[in-house]
Amino acid sequence: MMSLRSSFEVLKRYFIGLGVVISIAYLMFYYRNVGLHDGLVYIQAGQDIANGKNPYSEGITRSGTVSSLLIYFIYIFIPKTIAAQVFQLINFACIGWFLWVIRGKQWKIEDYLLAVLVSFWLSPVRELLAINQVNAFVVALLGTAIWINSKTPVRKKYLINAGIGLCFALAIDLKPHLLLVVLLVWAVFNRSVAVFNWTISLFATLHIAIDLYIGEITELTWISRILEVEATASTTKLGDSVTFWPIFQRLFPQWIELVPRISILLLLFVCLTALYMAIRNRINSAIVFALAAPGFYIYFHFYDMIPIALIFVVYLINLKISFQHITLLSLMLIPKEFTNLKNLVLVLCITTLVWFWRNAKNKRTSSIELFLGLMGYGVICIINSFFFGGPRLTQSIFVTEILIFLLWSTHQLGKQVTQPFIKKAIKA
Repeated sequence: MMSLRSSFEVLKRYFIGLGVVISIAYLMFYYRNVGLHDGLVYIQAGQDIANGKNPYSEGITRSGTVSSLLIYFIYIFIPKTIAAQVFQLINFACIGWFLWVIRGKQWKIEDYLLAVLVSFWLSPVRELLAINQVNAFVVALLGTAIWINSKTPVRKKYLINAGIGLCFALAIDLKPHLLLVVLLVWAVFNRSVAVFNWTISLFATLHIAIDLYIGEITELTWISRILEVEATASTTKLGDSVTFWPIFQRLFPQWIELVPRISILLLLFVCLTALYMAIRNRINSAIVFALAAPGFYIYFHFYDMIPIALIFVVYLINLKISFQHITLLSLMLIPKEFTNLKNLVLVLCITTLVWFWRNAKNKRTSSIELFLGLMGYGVICIINSFFFGGPRLTQSIFVTEILIFLLWSTHQLGKQVTQPFIKKAIKA
């Protein structure tokens, strides 16, 4: 009997592992891959810096000088014919690394492989892969910071803080709006500014070195470009917002000029909520709110949701889940294109696999709640398409629902964790 059970466990491991390999191959070569695309922006910025040129002089706003230079150094050592594929593989590796760091200690290898499989098919992750964005690098740096803090001997505290500070400095250089609040939460939770000080010191040192090399204060040009993002809020497309601000514009067109100010107030409220939770030692929820905070500003992309989405996946694999979580998982797999048979099969396969993985003891109850979860997904999709219509507003309502639902779900699931792995890893 034990031998049969052991063989079944091995079979599950190979089955999920094969799914991961097939998924990587499909997403690399057949899923709307357009080459380096956004990654090329960082490479070109790094090339400008290497040549002593201010990368922001031509309007590039999405990259920091230090991280762009590092990405360019990686690029020059890669054969150009396979550069896009190499960066894709790096993206996959970064996501896998983050999941490995924050996984529960009781995970078997098949649990980890299932988390990887689900994560690769999340719509925010696929958007990142499709345009070769760099958010996976940010996720990897956050994971590395957590790993350093949990693995390095306490007697070398200055090395811990310096290593974590370097990870945050590079990550914030890549995406300032994603991890700055996380850094503050980290400092408040630990009741220590050591990591914060190391981050600021290393960040400033690296930027000053590059400015001296170029002979120009590049940050001044960068700030002028960033301010242009706020100005786009007065346009019909509302800049790069993919959350609820286009809907707000449709409902209250007379208040469109107030959107930047309202979004800043809402952003500050969520940030303060994250800091309050850190003060109360509720670090799981604090990290989730910190990662979700940028979603309330006018500059936010779907792939910016990746860190919080991966944490949600870890909770799914670790904890008993309800039908609401199946609805959310389905939305995160296929938000808009739900009428395509291939997409519906993907949703059905992955949600069913996750559901029975965590709820196999009572299959009758599990089947009912799985059905309710998928029905909830279908109802939301139909209502969204019927009431909002048009690609822009439909995308806006879907992403808004996912953000709010994701924030609520991860907050609630985080309360179920008896030994919070994030808290144990971050606590100094």
